Amino acid sequence: MGDWLMARDDGARYRQRLQELKLENQLLIVRRDELDRLRTDTATDEQLVARLMAGNGTTTVIDREADLQAIAEQLAANQRAQTALSKALGVIELADGYKRALPLFERAMGHAGPLATALGEVERILSAADADLRLFEETANDVVGRAAQHPVAPPYDEGNLRVLRFWMADFLGDRTGLNESRLDHWRDLCIEVGLV
Repeated sequence: MGDWLMARDDGARYRQRLQELKLENQLLIVRRDELDRLRTDTATDEQLVARLMAGNGTTTVIDREADLQAIAEQLAANQRAQTALSKALGVIELADGYKRALPLFERAMGHAGPLATALGEVERILSAADADLRLFEETANDVVGRAAQHPVAPPYDEGNLRVLRFWMADFLGDRTGLNESRLDHWRDLCIEVGLV
């Protein structure tokens, strides 16, 4: 727990320092752009000196090229520091994200056991329904020949059996036994991920 709190404190410090570096980067870019404008202006030396007058009345003499080189070096160092901090912060935030996600993952996976129980019960019910469907089909097939000779409608609608057959292949596979059901595939997946 202590490591996690320390990482959170480090993360806050890294975020703050990263913001400072970004601000510093912006100020360096502004200064570089000012020096670039001075370099490209066709102003005379007197005009340049007048532009560089400080608020206290003193003049500042600058070496534009040396200042531009120094700013370029500072920008490169700033970028390296931002990259290093971003990388360290990324690791901290990833670990923090994993810590927040873990209990949610465990809660979600907690549904696998009850789901297996419920699916097992559905499988049991569908197996019983399949046995009854087979008996019905055998009986109905015997009657079909007589129904052709006598135009009397059955007292049931065979189409309604679709509600029972709908999930059969998913839970029981096909009647040939050659194709596994989706439930069998799901159970294999549970074994693969170590739930069984």
